[in-house]
Amino acid sequence: MSLTSLLNNRNSKVRAFLEERFPGTRKVTGEVNALLRGVETIRPVENVPWNTMGIAFDYRMRYHFAVTPYKELVAWKGALRVSDSEIMVSVGEDAWIGVKAFLRIPPLAPGDPSLAKETIEWFFGSLDE
Repeated sequence: MSLTSLLNNRNSKVRAFLEERFPGTRKVTGEVNALLRGVETIRPVENVPWNTMGIAFDYRMRYHFAVTPYKELVAWKGALRVSDSEIMVSVGEDAWIGVKAFLRIPPLAPGDPSLAKETIEWFFGSLDE
């Protein structure tokens, strides 16, 4: 469930936690908004990937409260799906090697969307540490 939907849900534990820990935010928000009205906004030159930023913020907040075991993360499951070994399992090692050879894709070439499963496991395992 997204952070936005948890904040919008009046019965959400996340919303209850924030309201309990930060009561009276309306007054502070009003004061800050008044101070910021005349300030120039610094914006990136290119489009901001708001969805990606939201996902990053969501992960960071989750890790602030508790470390989620990496094998429970959606990103872990997605990373495994693009790993070389998972593709080989789904189509067969010989077939995958043949496809990569036919397409003239060297193993783990720059831009190759597949990664060695060991690399993925090392990266996600380090998150738990």
